[in-house]
Amino acid sequence: MTTGRIIGAGLIVIELCSEAFGAVDRRARGDDWNPAPGLIRAPVHSLIHYYRTRVSSNSIERCPFRISCSEFAEKTLIQYGTGGCLIRTIDRYFYRENRQAFTLYEKVEGEGGRIKLDDGFFLYDSVYVQATPEGDHWRPKEPPNPLAGMSDSAAVEFADDLYRNGDYDIARIIYERIARYSREPESRCAAIIKIAKCLAKEGKYARAVGSAAKVVEDPEGSDSLRSLAEQMIGAIYMKQRIFPLAETHFRKALEYDTSAGSLLGLAFVAMEGGHWDRADSLDKVMRRILPPYSTNRSNDIHSRVEQARLTKWRNQALAGWMSAILPGAGQWYSGHYFDGIQAFTFVTTFGLATYAAYRYESAFQRPRIGTALGVAVTGTFHIANIWGARQTALYRNMRMRQNISAPVREWLYDWIDW
Repeated sequence: MTTGRIIGAGLIVIELCSEAFGAVDRRARGDDWNPAPGLIRAPVHSLIHYYRTRVSSNSIERCPFRISCSEFAEKTLIQYGTGGCLIRTIDRYFYRENRQAFTLYEKVEGEGGRIKLDDGFFLYDSVYVQATPEGDHWRPKEPPNPLAGMSDSAAVEFADDLYRNGDYDIARIIYERIARYSREPESRCAAIIKIAKCLAKEGKYARAVGSAAKVVEDPEGSDSLRSLAEQMIGAIYMKQRIFPLAETHFRKALEYDTSAGSLLGLAFVAMEGGHWDRADSLDKVMRRILPPYSTNRSNDIHSRVEQARLTKWRNQALAGWMSAILPGAGQWYSGHYFDGIQAFTFVTTFGLATYAAYRYESAFQRPRIGTALGVAVTGTFHIANIWGARQTALYRNMRMRQNISAPVREWLYDWIDW
């Protein structure tokens, strides 16, 4: 037993050292295969990657989530290490994948037009960055120049019609030509902003931000267009749920021009962050300094802030303690009833099995190998149950904030014509 303990402790020390000295910038890692560092993590990562590329890809697709369980395990392994991967994968596979999931998570369109469930929130903990495609999409062959003999205004009207009809790629080609050949700084900057809108509509958010940033840096552009460009950048980050950057750019937009778009964006970010007093203050500012802006919309923001104040939010710490005392209670408290039932079933079953192993080994004076294994498995599932309870409370609050603030987001998109 002593030799086994020494070997086990040695493996743990080596793993911790490899974690400390072999760390990489995991969040910046792309999709290219590159085994994660670590004595334990590297072979586990290799097994998961083999399953994803050789086994799962050749089997029937059964996972209801947009991020498959194997992909979820691989991402959490890189992001949080072996222990973090184990906890999150148990919570995902054993507790949250059930029939109630279809009523709890947002439905998105996956590959091949299939409807999938988006639980990316649990992959990134409380900072949820929605996954978005950044690769180049299909781009049609450029047609003969349709702008020959057209004025800037006629060309913009032609491209605007294409944009309204959803032909974003063709509209972008025309906007690019306007931006390239126009002699009017205002027309050029306005076209660049519309290029950013087309790119955002196509899901190419990084390129859209880069395009809008050109207007901010253009010395010949007007303050109103710089403000609109900053609002566009803020809206793109808001779409990706990167709220700190969105708030930064909405505040920059206010430096150029006081507009409803900037204030609406700040109000939306405040509501998404649960800062209801700040959102109410912005509502009062809009009503005071923007008379042309619709009063009904301002009043509706105020009514939604009042609705939020009356809402019963779930406490993350309380949910965790509830599941620590009674497995699954925290999930039940957050409305994830099936999650709670499954968490209770697994933790209780493993706990009873561990107790039975202990009674058996004690009665026959056997080494406590089964008991130790049972304690390890039960403890791991119980920790996953506690973590899952805390995250479901956070997730429920996030979805409730989204429902309350959704009209503000739509008003902002209407204001900047996105």
